[in-house]
Amino acid sequence: MNNDFGLSLKAVFKREELKELTKEVMEKTENFLKKYNIDVNDKENPAVFIYNEGKKIKDRLSDKSYKTVRDLTKAEGKLELIKKYIEVMDKKEI
Repeated sequence: MNNDFGLSLKAVFKREELKELTKEVMEKTENFLKKYNIDVNDKENPAVFIYNEGKKIKDRLSDKSYKTVRDLTKAEGKLELIKKYIEVMDKKEI
């Protein structure tokens, strides 16, 4: 039982960290979309796909769909990847 409590407590802290990372990544993504006048309804654009993936993660964090540290770690990896994609696309001005 003690181990379960430790894991859930760790998940709570991880979730809070991810909320901050999500906020940062979504701001960068939204700024990128604005900078290049990309319509979020353009489903063909890879930047819109990346934006929608970030929104899914943000929504899942809000409704606490991520229950385990493993789920949260996977989400963190996706957010880091989104962040890197946006940085690369912005440098190349895609």
